[in-house]
Amino acid sequence: CKYWHYPEVSKLPTASLVVVFHNEGLSTLMRTVHSAINTSPKELLVEVVLVDDGSTIDDLKDDLEQHIKQFNGKVIVVRNPEREGLIRARTIGARNALRGDVVIFLD
Repeated sequence: CKYWHYPEVSKLPTASLVVVFHNEGLSTLMRTVHSAINTSPKELLVEVVLVDDGSTIDDLKDDLEQHIKQFNGKVIVVRNPEREGLIRARTIGARNALRGDVVIFLD
């Protein structure tokens, strides 16, 4: 990668990041979100879609909603009322990823 010449950022497509989780620790989930946002070019990462695949942990309800407010709409949470499984949850996330030119899935 050291010797590769990448196109200018302005010529690359924007991206929506979809992260599916089920009963993940709140701190782990937030570290993932912070890491993705802090290490991606601001012009390219336009949204992060968190898909809660039927989690039962209370911290992942109101506490998560409070934490994502700091991102001013760049991070959204989509909640599945029951466990759908990874592939269906990814599909649901992709349907809700409306702002990016491409969709990236992160497990």
